[in-house]
Formats: sequence, C-alpha cells, structure tokens
Amino acid sequence: MSYPSVRRLLESVLWSLDAQVAPTVTDPWAASSLRSIKCVLEHLIVRSEFDAAIMADEYADLAAVIDQLQERMPDEALWRDLQLRLASLAELLPSASVTASLSDANGAMLEALDAIVHAIHRATDDAPSPEAGAARSILSDYFVRHTERERCLADPAFAGPWY
Repeated sequence: MSYPSVRRLLESVLWSLDAQVAPTVTDPWAASSLRSIKCVLEHLIVRSEFDAAIMADEYADLAAVIDQLQERMPDEALWRDLQLRLASLAELLPSASVTASLSDANGAMLEALDAIVHAIHRATDDAPSPEAGAARSILSDYFVRHTERERCLADPAFAGPWY
C-alpha cells in the first residue's frame, strides 16, 4: 500500500477546502460549487476503498448470470457473437493494473448483458416464452444484487441536500 493512502490524500484536500477555502467563499454560486466538489471527493474516498472489491464481485456475478442466461436463451447467433466479444477478457484480467482490468472486463460483460437483454426483447416481441420469463427473473435478481453491491458508493457520499 502506498503512503499516504488515497483516502488520506482526499481527506486532506477536503480539510483544506473546509478550513481554508470555504471561509473565504462569499458568492452563493461558488459556495454551491464548493459543496458539490466536496460531495464528489467524499464519493471518491469511498470508491478508493471499495471499488476493486465491488468490481471483482460484479465480474463474478455477471459471468454467472451470463452462463445462466445462455442455458435459457437458444439464440445461437447471439452466443457466437458474445463468445467472440468475451474471448478477449482472459487477456484483461491477469494484469498489473487489477482495477483498470476489472473495469474494462466489467464494461465488456455489461455490453454482453445489454446484447442479451435486447435479444430477450426481440425473442419475446411475437410471443412470450417460459425461457424468456426465466431469463427476465435472472436479470431482475442480478440488478437487485448490483444495486445493493454499489449502495456504499452512493450512501452516504451522495446523501443529503442537492447543491
């Protein structure tokens, strides 16, 4: 771990804003901007501590969801396309920059999930099927887990009055 930590660096910036900048700000617009900047810094403090773990959990969850959906969605062309897209993920993950690699990998997985959602909608435009219902249930459960997993990134950093 590097010293000072990202958290300590950001906290010192927040302290400087509170102790040295805020008392001199008299313009209401500038004061509002300062509060917004502080809110973003508070969010970054949380992200600096939890981002990698959240992304690792997200990646594992996305991989499991995509596997479950593949069992229920018989669209062979879709899966061939997605296999080509996702094949490059193996190159991303064993990287020196784990957070950047996970971010890229999660982005690719989310794009794949988006393609699956579109395929589910196309497949059920004409007639709903039990497979599509099961797929929607899997997706719904995933989005609940995703929201819970990222809750710490928004609360308390973005809780409170709007500026």
